[in-house]
Amino acid sequence: MAKTKAHTRYKNTDGKVVPGVTTILGNLGWNKNILVAWAKRTALAGDDPTKVMEHAGAIGSLAHYLCECHIKGEEPDTSDYTSEQIEKAQNAFSGYLAWEEMVKPEYAAIEMKMVSEEFQVGGTCDFVARINGELVIGDFKTSKAVYDEHIAQLSAYRKMYLELQPKAKIESGMILKLDKETGAFSHNFISKGQLEWGWKVFSACLELHKLNKARV
Repeated sequence: MAKTKAHTRYKNTDGKVVPGVTTILGNLGWNKNILVAWAKRTALAGDDPTKVMEHAGAIGSLAHYLCECHIKGEEPDTSDYTSEQIEKAQNAFSGYLAWEEMVKPEYAAIEMKMVSEEFQVGGTCDFVARINGELVIGDFKTSKAVYDEHIAQLSAYRKMYLELQPKAKIESGMILKLDKETGAFSHNFISKGQLEWGWKVFSACLELHKLNKARV
């Protein structure tokens, strides 16, 4: 697996490229204050924030990849990664295995790339699974915490999935946080009310994105 995957390009049925969910949230500076504060602390500690972020991103990508390969029954290729990145990604993956053993999810979709023709936006959902008898849409995260941006992101994936699968019933989401240091996990259920709030947030960001593109 390449350490730096090419940025996913989402296209509608007319072949036109549409923006991704994370691009829309990221370009508008969602959680910018948190990121700026982190960058200041990192720089004051003598580290390059860009390099630290790239390193963390590689670990997160590899952790996702290990989970995906396990679920699909495929052998992962980690040859592009450093020993430290592999070790930390394996820590996160061990957290996933513990969660899987406890929850026993029944997967309906993994790494599902979607495009909404109604909203002209694309995104890749980590998983849709039946948990405790209910269909749940979810994301794997190796971040330090669960942020509001994650809820907005998940709500957009839910909206796109329901557009493609109108008979599906998804009343909740899950952000499965995997600790790359300790191997611990925390599964954070996102209620229908939180998802509806998240969709309002994402809708507002999407409109601002469109206005920015249309300015004269």
